[in-house]
Amino acid sequence: TSIDQHLPNCTGQCLPDWANNINGAPVVNGTTRLFDWVVDLAKKAQERGVIKGIIFHQGENDAGESDWPSKVNQYVTALRTELNLDAAEVPFVAGELPRTGGSAASHNPLVQQIPNVVENGHYVSSGPMPDGTVLGDRSDGIHWSTESVIEMGKRYAAKMLDAQGK
Repeated sequence: TSIDQHLPNCTGQCLPDWANNINGAPVVNGTTRLFDWVVDLAKKAQERGVIKGIIFHQGENDAGESDWPSKVNQYVTALRTELNLDAAEVPFVAGELPRTGGSAASHNPLVQQIPNVVENGHYVSSGPMPDGTVLGDRSDGIHWSTESVIEMGKRYAAKMLDAQGK
């Protein structure tokens, strides 16, 4: 999905037309407002615990669009506001796309701008492992392989802990 479809002010043409295919997503008037859905899920999570950080992985549809970082900032700022989260206490971590895919060359430099655009914003690299192993996709140029998902999960966790000073 495009970052535009995640923004709180998304209406009309920016709304996804595939809402009926999102497992568990509420459909209202024939579509799902993604921002509202995320806020609803996060508020349910807050009933049971404390949100300590936000992990974000998005971008194939917006690869190369220079305004992507500012739209991500709009998104995370709105989320923090809706959920009453202090940016200083709740890091935001975005991840690069697989370097084996076609979108990485134009999108990963945008992801690397997140620390300069988003308050308490960070990013994780999709670069090779120390032994040179490339983090790859599942032969579709877009979605991570199982091994790469596991590695990216470790990188997200390490970055989140680092951002929280732990």
